[in-house]
Amino acid sequence: MSRYPDGGWVKHWFNPDGSYAAQFSDGRRLSARWSLEGERICLTNMRPNMLIPRFCTTMIDADVGETWQSRDPLGRRVQNILVAGRQ
Repeated sequence: MSRYPDGGWVKHWFNPDGSYAAQFSDGRRLSARWSLEGERICLTNMRPNMLIPRFCTTMIDADVGETWQSRDPLGRRVQNILVAGRQ
């Protein structure tokens, strides 16, 4: 899950078949395809279309409950937390 400084959030689901889904706190949804490229995880075929056709970020090795800072596809700061299960 990614949390924004304004209180908004995004839940992420990376499925074994390479599909990706996201749900935003405002009700929006996003789908894409994910793949590993070296030390990076990349999203392509994002729907609805975004300003960028592809987004890659460094893969993080985290345990449930751990948090880390990163940026979303538009460059905004987010705090991520790894949660157990598919909430």
